[in-house]
Amino acid sequence: MILHGKEVRKEEAVRFETGLYYTIQRGDTLWDISKQFYDSSYIWPDLWQKNEYIPNPNWIYPGNRIKLYDRIEQNAIPAQQRRKKEKRRSFCTYDFIDSVGFIRKKAVIGSGKVIGSEKQKQLLSVGDELYIHNDEGKKFDVGDRFFAFRHSEAPLEHPLHGDEVGIQHFILGVLVVTEVLPDIITAIVVEAYEEIEKGDRLMPYKRRSRKIETFDAVPGLEGIILSADEQNDRTVFSEGVVVFIDKGEVDGVRAGQAYDIYVQEEETFRDRDRDTRHLPPPPVVIGRILILHTEKTTATALITSASRDVCIGDKIHADPASTDMADPVTGLP
Repeated sequence: MILHGKEVRKEEAVRFETGLYYTIQRGDTLWDISKQFYDSSYIWPDLWQKNEYIPNPNWIYPGNRIKLYDRIEQNAIPAQQRRKKEKRRSFCTYDFIDSVGFIRKKAVIGSGKVIGSEKQKQLLSVGDELYIHNDEGKKFDVGDRFFAFRHSEAPLEHPLHGDEVGIQHFILGVLVVTEVLPDIITAIVVEAYEEIEKGDRLMPYKRRSRKIETFDAVPGLEGIILSADEQNDRTVFSEGVVVFIDKGEVDGVRAGQAYDIYVQEEETFRDRDRDTRHLPPPPVVIGRILILHTEKTTATALITSASRDVCIGDKIHADPASTDMADPVTGLP
């Protein structure tokens, strides 16, 4: 059933097998639609969650359809028989999720490599056609999507103890296969986060949702910022930079958690009757990160706030005073 216009009343809604829909009108917002049909503007995140095709709740367009979740069946159940209301789920949005890299113990072999381009360009970007050599014998079909990626030659070393952490993998863009021949595969670049070069490798594209459900941080977790998701030697970062940390899935870390970045310096004082002493002052919080992606022993995170420069080796931990760590993120500042 399709509902047109704001004059449609909630009580006119009838449950159909195909669901209940409302056609967006000019000037509508999810806030308004929630108020109209559910008597509360504050449940708009639930409405957004039910309509996964909407990438950003601020961008809805006249003529598109909103699916309305069914309240009739719920209201038919006596209140005393309903389960205790669950904690409302919350989400944040990171528009550049497909560009997020990762660290793994061993380098990803991939499904093939870039061997050239139609116009013999050295650096490839959106719209460029390129050629792929299937050196791993993988199956390619027209329309298949792949990530183009590059990895570090040497393992990243931990900034504190020097142990090998793993190989950094950088996502360069997304390709779509346009032609498959016995000896060569042709593809076009549809998204480019960095310039793609001859020799870069491919891995199957796996869609990652820009809408990230938020979760509480792991109490007591302590970690270290390892490096940035960048192909340079930068050691100082600011708000909006994506970084790697040395904690991952085995530590309970998951996408949607947030952690404080903090520093702690020693204070020294001298007592006339005693030796010099070093006392650790309280940690000073200088920023926050949001976890975007996890591997077994590492994770990738966005610096969502920073009151000063963030450096390799800075520490992260769960805010002991907070049980809900995540901040809404709407992309880079």
